[in-house]
Amino acid sequence: MPVYVPRPQQSLATITEVLADAYQRQQPVTIQLKMVDQNNRHLPDITTLIHGYNANDIVVDADRFIPLQEIRNVAYKKTEKL
Repeated sequence: MPVYVPRPQQSLATITEVLADAYQRQQPVTIQLKMVDQNNRHLPDITTLIHGYNANDIVVDADRFIPLQEIRNVAYKKTEKL
């Protein structure tokens, strides 16, 4: 089973800034949640487009809501160079 290395906890301001920018530009992001499994390992990252957001949540694939408070780290998805 792969081990997902915890990335630094970002401030809520940083998280919302990156998400708002990604939403406007329709750029995919990689999200790491604060949640861990029963063995204290981080769950797989979520790579997604942001479909919308409100004050407390973002909307990702298939109308799934993720509370901003549960996000540990968000980064732009690395795009492959051609």
